[in-house]
Amino acid sequence: TATREVTGTAPVGMRPFDVDVSPDGREVYATDHDSFDVTAVDAESLRTRRMEVAPYGTEGGLGSWLKPHYAVVRPEDGKLLLPFEGERLAVLDPRTGEVTIEPMTANTHQHGAALAPDGTLLVVGTG
Repeated sequence: TATREVTGTAPVGMRPFDVDVSPDGREVYATDHDSFDVTAVDAESLRTRRMEVAPYGTEGGLGSWLKPHYAVVRPEDGKLLLPFEGERLAVLDPRTGEVTIEPMTANTHQHGAALAPDGTLLVVGTG
């Protein structure tokens, strides 16, 4: 708001690392690191739904490094791109909750992600 006041809250998963907005602005996505999921929040009603994103599984629980950290929203279809350890790219369709996995070649821990406005370049910070 113009006065920066909190107008509502919504419960999300454990230890959210990132937040993104759908191309149409109707949903907000919290990337929930310690619960291996993404929470979609309806921007108007604040209703939530959880979508698991765990291409390596959830073994190791809170001690696992193999959790979602950051996401970007692909502008042409609204799918979320979530890099995992530079080895796998989880592509989450927030309409269906379906996750497909694509290979990556960085093979290192990620620290941030950005997508070019036309969706042709995905940049992942590693280190």
